[in-house]
Amino acid sequence: MFRRFLTVKVLMLSLCWSGMHGQAAEEAAATNTPPKAPRAWTFEEAMRQMALHPDDAYLQYVALQLADSKEQTRQVGHAIDEMAKRRGRPRDGRRVDLFSLFTGALAVQESLQLDTMRADGPVVSGEETVKVTDLAGPTIKSHPWGKMLAAQLVAGKKPDTSPLAMCVPEDQYFVAFHSIDKLLEAVEVGDLWGAHLFAQAARSAKTQKTSRRIKSQLAVQTDPLTRPFYDMVVDEIALTGSDLYFREGSDVTMLFLLKQPKVFRLRMDGFLAAAEKSRPDAGRSTGRMLGVEYVCVQTPDRAVCAYSAYPKPNVHVRTNSKAALRRVIEAITGRTVDGDRVNRLGESTEFKYIRPLMPRRAKEEDGFVYLSDPFIRRLVGPELKLTERRRMLCYNHLRMIGHAAMLYRTQYGKDPKSLEQLAESGCAPGVFGEGKLRCPCGGKYQLSADGTSGVCSHHGHAGRLTPCLEIPVEKVTKAEADEYKQFLDRYNQYWRIYFDPIAIRVKLDEKQYRAETIILPLLDNSVYSGMAMALGGEPEPLDALPVPKRNIFSMAVKLDKEKMVVELDKEKLLKSPQSRMLGSMLGGLQMPKGETQRFEAALHEVLARGIGNQIGMHVYDASPMFDFNLTGFLGDMMGRFRGIQSGGLSDEMLPISFLLTSLNSPVYIA
Repeated sequence: MFRRFLTVKVLMLSLCWSGMHGQAAEEAAATNTPPKAPRAWTFEEAMRQMALHPDDAYLQYVALQLADSKEQTRQVGHAIDEMAKRRGRPRDGRRVDLFSLFTGALAVQESLQLDTMRADGPVVSGEETVKVTDLAGPTIKSHPWGKMLAAQLVAGKKPDTSPLAMCVPEDQYFVAFHSIDKLLEAVEVGDLWGAHLFAQAARSAKTQKTSRRIKSQLAVQTDPLTRPFYDMVVDEIALTGSDLYFREGSDVTMLFLLKQPKVFRLRMDGFLAAAEKSRPDAGRSTGRMLGVEYVCVQTPDRAVCAYSAYPKPNVHVRTNSKAALRRVIEAITGRTVDGDRVNRLGESTEFKYIRPLMPRRAKEEDGFVYLSDPFIRRLVGPELKLTERRRMLCYNHLRMIGHAAMLYRTQYGKDPKSLEQLAESGCAPGVFGEGKLRCPCGGKYQLSADGTSGVCSHHGHAGRLTPCLEIPVEKVTKAEADEYKQFLDRYNQYWRIYFDPIAIRVKLDEKQYRAETIILPLLDNSVYSGMAMALGGEPEPLDALPVPKRNIFSMAVKLDKEKMVVELDKEKLLKSPQSRMLGSMLGGLQMPKGETQRFEAALHEVLARGIGNQIGMHVYDASPMFDFNLTGFLGDMMGRFRGIQSGGLSDEMLPISFLLTSLNSPVYIA
């Protein structure tokens, strides 16, 4: 009897469950949406998790997407703004600045996502009526390089430019090393310190492993067993490219000056063949460009994208962009495809002027980094800025598609089949590719093959965007043109305090990493005129002063004391930028008139007779008195440069950072 009753009860429960499941299945079939999984997100749970992890862009997306009313959407947006304000990054109702010079892609995407889902993001529609070529770039003056070079030649200083500098257009950056081992060491040190600094700035532990991704993309192996091979067959190596957007996706070209071309080619072609076999969807193609044969191995997602060419018997080119390959081959041949002359970096007067100041093959140089005047003009010019602006808008959509796909798997326990399914299931704010969610350049969106991320037919994959060099915009809307003009006005008024061009000489050994720089000030600028007066003159070694072995950081400057004594007479001394800086460091010291005059005279006497011509600021190693992370502090200050507010590092930050460091480690001035 009991067994019969139990059987009936189980049968009734089964019929009940079947009915409920059938009803849910019918509803799901009607909306093309499967039934929700047991651990599906709720709005309340998303808000609780977002409070614990306020910087997580995915949690922000989930909370915004699960809001079922305008009031809840405003509640989420207000919560995100309040959390940003508590972290010292208030938005103040402003949209993200897509032209900021110091904006990380992930930080921009977080802000763009919030604006897009609150329906107040940047406008992507409108008639494209303005030609980019009609927009003026920066108008800041250049140095009179011809006169400066002529004076240098008269003084007997002759430039020794690298043969690889003749392979680079003058409007690209140039990084040259005499040894690939030293280059990799510099990259690894940069990754170590840079990753920590940017993690503090972005308040995120995520890492994109940029250098590893680029090496895989170029099919270049650099394991410890391979490095001696490079040093044996390579005389010099250089990196070049047209922009600095490495994390989002940029054209990167490696140039090799060879000592043993045949041995090198055998090994590098082997790397290319291994990359082709590593992926079943990798394809190989060949072609000719300006008479130079090239080989390309590429996968659809650009995880591997390597163009290989030997334009000269002793020169190898390896790049991830066909457009970049064309530019480099044009520089090597000296002519464009149309027969026009190419302006090469090695032939430019500014590069010829800079090189004698930092002689090639000097014992102080393992590597040389050069950002030319034309390169920086290109970096802030209308074509690159507007192309990157649109690319970042598309990048935001691709990341949002990835978030929507992840939300779908959590809600329904399976992968989505289409973008339409994401919208119908409530996992996306609409159909990506339509309306406000369309690509600003007209690209078509779709899910990746594994259903985990988005792909754009124009901009590519979110992790490896198509380089700006390959997709330059030709026409923009009037709103976009006006936005660029506003950026240019800010640049001409404020950012002109930055140096242009920039040259850095790098030395690496077991005891220290040393970087020397020559930064030439822009003309007609009072701040730099004062700096040139104080720090100008002939360069000299800055390591003459004795430094204890346990010093962990040193910064030294050489003063042009004789010129300062002549030009800074008693009437002008306290009005000079140097004295204003000193007064700022002393906290705005106020003195009676008579005391001011005596202080002025005493300062003039100390400058003329009391001190030498070098000053160094040093941090000494010691047991910390309390926990203070200097790099974390500086990273937090850099974090204010996120395109969503003004502020950040200022002129006073350097003395303040040394002052704070002195609370924990001995600091002294010599």
